[in-house]
Amino acid sequence: LDQTVVAGSTVVFETLAGGTGDLSFQWFKNDVALVEGGQVSGSQTPRLALAGVSASDGAAYSCQVSNTVGIVTSQTATLTVLTPPEVTAQPQSQTVLAGATTTFTVTADGTEPMSYEWRKNDISLVDDGRIQGSATSNLSLAEVGFSDMGTYRCLIHNVVGSVTSDGAALTVLSPPIIDTHPQGQDALLGRPFSLSVAVSGTAPFSFQWSK
Repeated sequence: LDQTVVAGSTVVFETLAGGTGDLSFQWFKNDVALVEGGQVSGSQTPRLALAGVSASDGAAYSCQVSNTVGIVTSQTATLTVLTPPEVTAQPQSQTVLAGATTTFTVTADGTEPMSYEWRKNDISLVDDGRIQGSATSNLSLAEVGFSDMGTYRCLIHNVVGSVTSDGAALTVLSPPIIDTHPQGQDALLGRPFSLSVAVSGTAPFSFQWSK
């Protein structure tokens, strides 16, 4: 019978046969004869066992039964192996200028369909005017600002389980912005006089006053 199992399981196929004299058995995977050893046991018996199956074991299995009179082959049984998501390419940290568009990408293997959930500082993101792809493998942020700085991760689900990617840091750089300009004022002769300026942007700043 066809079987669907989770990766790592042990799978058993059995066949019942009758005929004259002693019967010989040979199990096949995709029409290739199986041999004893490793995860395979019982390849020449009525009962085939596969231990610790993985995605590569997903195939069509059949048993050939023979005696001194002839040979017959069983119907095929399909093995489907479900695998949890596994991240194969992690999102990468990025440093961009304020106002730019940036994209985080994650790549994963596993049983489809898989769903994606991007998070910033462990808070789930949703699409809006600037955020696109929060439920896909590619997260895009437009017109980034200082408030977008943080650590981005992607949570990936499928029918078997889930996995969370490594964190990718977003650093946003900005040129100096003068928030408060120096103000002109009157001063008494011989007394101290001072001017100040308030700036924002990416530190550190350097200052040079001109007269």
